[in-house]
Amino acid sequence: MEIWHIWILAALLLFIVEMFTTGFAVLCLAVGCVGGAIAAACDMSLEWQLVIFALVSLVALAAVRPVLKRSFYRNGEKVPTNV
Repeated sequence: MEIWHIWILAALLLFIVEMFTTGFAVLCLAVGCVGGAIAAACDMSLEWQLVIFALVSLVALAAVRPVLKRSFYRNGEKVPTNV
């Protein structure tokens, strides 16, 4: 089994975990794993794979997550609490 297989398996596992959570943060990590898999398929060293994983995850967290949260939680009910 090559290292990019492990990255893809980690991404699939994180996508499955994302189905049971609501914050979209795990989805960003899964996208980062796909970036790491692409780096591994290009025969980059493990250090570069980890750097690309971290950068892609941070970019996804900063760019994609707010857009997804805005579109999915647009019509949320306002429930008064502590009344």
